[in-house]
This record gives sequence, structure tokens and C-alpha cells, in this order.
Amino acid sequence: MWTRKAAFTFTGGIALILIGMMISNNQMMILGLALIAFIVVNSWISGHGDVEVQRTLSADNLYKGDDLYIELVITNRSNRKTQLLEVYDNIPHEMKLRSGLNHMRLNLNPGESARIRYVLRCPLRGHYSIGPVSLRSRNTFNLGVDEICLLYTSPSPRDLSTSRMPSSA
Repeated sequence: MWTRKAAFTFTGGIALILIGMMISNNQMMILGLALIAFIVVNSWISGHGDVEVQRTLSADNLYKGDDLYIELVITNRSNRKTQLLEVYDNIPHEMKLRSGLNHMRLNLNPGESARIRYVLRCPLRGHYSIGPVSLRSRNTFNLGVDEICLLYTSPSPRDLSTSRMPSSA
């Protein structure tokens, strides 16, 4: 997706080409073509490669007033550097952020990892879901933005009292 900066640059390039054609000014047309070429070349450069995110939680069940320690590990698995990668872990509005931050902006070299650690306080009783993790990458000149939401799925619980276990005999 283009940013406002890219849209104005592209519009300015088109306007310079059209005005240059109307008044027969070659320098204006060349400047307009340079702006459009800049946008086109910049759109070929992708912002992120293969990024892996792992989340670890300190506990599955919490009681009122307990703290939940969360750690995100972001790893660049591709052979190229990420460009202006922003990681944001969505948390429920009922939970309070006690320490740390749930977002980070970073650049990762190939094979490099970064960690985000933060602590949530659970003030109320109930069922809460943490996530999804949002990754937003911007290209080099901040002309394009790609956003990805990583959803975590877990198996649905089953009642084990009705299922039969195979016998070992």
C-alpha cells in the first residue's frame, strides 16, 4: 500500500509531465519522469523477507491480580535485511501493561533475532486472548507499507470422559 508521501510524489510527477508538455518545457517533463521512475523502482524493493515470530507465556491459567510474563522472539529467516519492521502484540484492554513494551521498531540482518519482553497484570477474572501479532514493514524511503496480522490457533478442547483410550494389552 502506498503512503501519502508516495501518492503526492506520483501526483507531482504526473503534474510536472503534463505542465511540461503544455508549455513545451523539457526540463519539467524530465523531472516528472524522474519522480515517477523513483516511485516505480522503489516499489520493486520489498520491505521484509521471511520473518518468524514465537510467543511464550509464563502461565496458561491466571487468577485475579496475577502477572503474566510474555516474550516474543522475532527472527529473520531470509537472506536479506528487513527494512523498518514494526512489531506490535495486541493485548486485551482489560489487562494492564505492568512493565516493558508490547511493540518495537527494528531492522534485522539475515539470521538475527530480537526479543520483546513485557508483563501484563490480570485485574479481573475471565477468559482473555492475547494477540494477534501485527507486523508492519516500510520500504527504504517510506513510500510503501505492508501489514501482516499473525493469528495463532489452538486446538478446540474435547471432553475426554466420553472417549476411549486404547488398551496396552
